[in-house]
Amino acid sequence: MEFSGDTWGELRRQLRQRRKRMGRAEDMIVGSVHGHNFGPALDEAGRKTCAVCSQRSACNRTTAVASLADIKWHFSVFAGQPWAILLVWGWNARDQEQWRVYGLESGTLMPRPIRLLPSSVAQLAAAERSQIG
Repeated sequence: MEFSGDTWGELRRQLRQRRKRMGRAEDMIVGSVHGHNFGPALDEAGRKTCAVCSQRSACNRTTAVASLADIKWHFSVFAGQPWAILLVWGWNARDQEQWRVYGLESGTLMPRPIRLLPSSVAQLAAAERSQIG
């Protein structure tokens, strides 16, 4: 997906409108969020989960990762601003939703710690699904 000039014009218009309505001239877009609405690929043996899946407390086979295209887009839009974040939603091999947040560290987008509250997860997932379907 790529944004056109018209898309950016509409985003700027909505941001101006929000600033005026909320009385907050300093409001700005601080990042982006999107989803990878598919599960991880099967491994070399054709398995969905890894051999030690049942022994691990958390599954790290996930599609909630920043792809090379995601990283390029983020840098082209936010030009390496240290406050800008990238939030990616996806699925792990256990069919559980996962969220990852990325922020700048030494000039590179790196995964950052995240703690989502149950109500936040439900709201973000519903918003993401409404964009997909």
